[in-house]
Amino acid sequence: MRNSLFIFITCVIIGATASVKAQENLFKTTKDMRNIRSCFSGDTADYAGFVEKERQSFQRLFKQEFSTEFISKFRPESQFNLFKKYYNCVQYEYLVGDLWVEGFLLSHKQNTLINNATIIYNRGGNGSYGALTIGSFMHKQAPLVRRGFVMLSSQYRENDEFGGKDLLDVLKLIEINKQIKNVNPEKLGMYGWSRGGMMTYMAARNNPAIKAIVVGAGVVDQEKELKWRPEMEQVYKYRIPHYVTEKKKALKKRSVINWLDELPRGMPILLLHGGADKRVNVENARDLAAELTKLKHPHELKIYPKGDHSLRKNSRDVNSRIIAWFTKYLNNP
Repeated sequence: MRNSLFIFITCVIIGATASVKAQENLFKTTKDMRNIRSCFSGDTADYAGFVEKERQSFQRLFKQEFSTEFISKFRPESQFNLFKKYYNCVQYEYLVGDLWVEGFLLSHKQNTLINNATIIYNRGGNGSYGALTIGSFMHKQAPLVRRGFVMLSSQYRENDEFGGKDLLDVLKLIEINKQIKNVNPEKLGMYGWSRGGMMTYMAARNNPAIKAIVVGAGVVDQEKELKWRPEMEQVYKYRIPHYVTEKKKALKKRSVINWLDELPRGMPILLLHGGADKRVNVENARDLAAELTKLKHPHELKIYPKGDHSLRKNSRDVNSRIIAWFTKYLNNP
């Protein structure tokens, strides 16, 4: 019995070590990185653990109870198994200043050499609300990875400043990208949704390293948006340092409409938005497109008249447009 237990524990240790090595082998160097591991380890090593994690995430996001049966229908086991089989899903911590921040890499086990390009994905939400999960990778990122792109993402730091120092968490991924095997660091795009759209604009400001961007349901004028959705001010007061005393300065810094001339001139921008979005007014996309037209800045605007904030019912067309955008512009850096 004692020998059997020893053999079992030894196998677990060897298996865990091999898994870590497999993840580390995706990088040329792991400078400023630690705790590199598969997404399919620990609580999410099997489907039951994955479903429970997704259930908790849905409850935080929608502020209501969800059953495991509902999650199983929404995120079926067959999809989970395929994702686990064909994708490299890697969690790690990376150093930003003196803080360790959680990051993710997603690539295809067979197709990573097709484009040699990387897309940094900036999530929405704030704090743990809207946190990245395996399910969100399957929904938002897997379609691009299937076409040969490598995806990098940040969970943002724990003390999220909604476009403050957490912007450094996004910018550091540009350096992490240079450490990945089989990618061309010159082929770098950025893609953000909702709050992630704001992060994308801010990261692209005076930053020629980013060759093309896509923004879905993003705010471009925070001050104007507050008049439409005043409840967001509570988030700003909680998240943004010195917001009460420096409100105008803080909002301007986070509003691309105020500094459009500081975006790289040749960087093409794809704007996606739902006409029925109840979280971010569709006028944000229209206003930005109008200003980009005046500046003759390359861009494209697509509004889905009945689309909601996530454009879930339009996901096939959304993914098709994003893939075409990055394929066109990242193959010609």
